[in-house]
Amino acid sequence: VTRLRSVKALAEERFSFGAGAVSIRYDPVELLDGRIRQVVFEKPEIFINLDADLAGIAKVPEIPVGPKGKKAPSPAPDPSPSVPNRLLPFSVDTTTIEQGAVTLRFGGRGLPLTNLHVEVSELGRATGQRFQLSVDVLGGSVRAWGGVDVLIEAGKPARYAFRSASVIIDGVDATQLLEWIASEKVARAWLESAALRARGTLQLEGSLEGTWPESVSLALSTHASGLSASYGGDVSMDD
Repeated sequence: VTRLRSVKALAEERFSFGAGAVSIRYDPVELLDGRIRQVVFEKPEIFINLDADLAGIAKVPEIPVGPKGKKAPSPAPDPSPSVPNRLLPFSVDTTTIEQGAVTLRFGGRGLPLTNLHVEVSELGRATGQRFQLSVDVLGGSVRAWGGVDVLIEAGKPARYAFRSASVIIDGVDATQLLEWIASEKVARAWLESAALRARGTLQLEGSLEGTWPESVSLALSTHASGLSASYGGDVSMDD
């Protein structure tokens, strides 16, 4: 086991990552073959600016160049589990983020997410990577799980294909959601003029499909409980 303390990464105004400690578990013999059994990031703090250009923050290795400067063809994925099919020089059996905190910025607003837990299996392989994610936001929680394959073709950017991915957003507080929307000046002015108010909790459940950045669709069904809302003094609704 190797334990690192105070690990940080920074791309100014776009992304930052800091973890109090990182634990790496491995077998020295397996490490020679590029296999790491487990990596655990403890209580990381993450900032992602979705309003900024995030290109270049995370890159996958380029397809190897042949002896005459030509791109070598990308090998077809081998279905046999004994073939590593590595995207990186190493693979990690299980990568875990524990008790993380994330701030997402988009539309000029910050959205805090707490109690982040992420587990990724087979990290570093082009195909067969699977993930589980849970995080608390706006009084509720988000859970997601599924698979991701990294698709690489010569001369083209990497693409990410979601496989059997599911999403559940549960218990989001309608009042907190409106308060967050109102943190943007234009939205706040409209909400104040419309005198829109809402209470209750929301649940959304669905699937995530497609290949990013080409086309990714999120299909959700919605359920509300204990919901009440008013629009000005003329329209009101109670569940």
